[in-house]
Amino acid sequence: MKLSNLFIVLVLALVIFGCSSTSTSKGYVCPSGYIVDNPSQCNTAGVDNPAPGGTTADLRVAYAKHAVTKIAEAADTVYAQGSPAKFSIYVTIPDNAMNATVQGHSISIGVSNNGSPVDVSEQTVGEVRGCIKFSVPGTHRVTVEAIQVESKKIVQITDGEGCD
Repeated sequence: MKLSNLFIVLVLALVIFGCSSTSTSKGYVCPSGYIVDNPSQCNTAGVDNPAPGGTTADLRVAYAKHAVTKIAEAADTVYAQGSPAKFSIYVTIPDNAMNATVQGHSISIGVSNNGSPVDVSEQTVGEVRGCIKFSVPGTHRVTVEAIQVESKKIVQITDGEGCD
């Protein structure tokens, strides 16, 4: 059989029997943190569509936990690299976020879960300081930078809204 005929047979087999991936990938990760089969599903996977078996409030707490974890991991990375390491990350803040605290060795976001306050926090290797303000929910850019203050290494964390 000629090579061109083999190619045609292969294409027809894929069309008739469907194309299955042999990749080890389990899916696509949306900016919201959802894992879906196809990137086009990201626009339908928002906080109004909670994961099966969960509630919208649970999902919002999970968003806050994801944001805090992502910020803490970034802080640990720049702390390990030292000054002048600096980069920005994007985190999704749910609409029930009440406040954020960046101090000592902790980053936390306070959220309302069915009317009850919940503090979602992560510990960091190095000392952190700064502020994160969330005047509106959604995706926010957070800058994480290792700075030297006297002989002490500190991680400065800020968002685009700035600190008072």
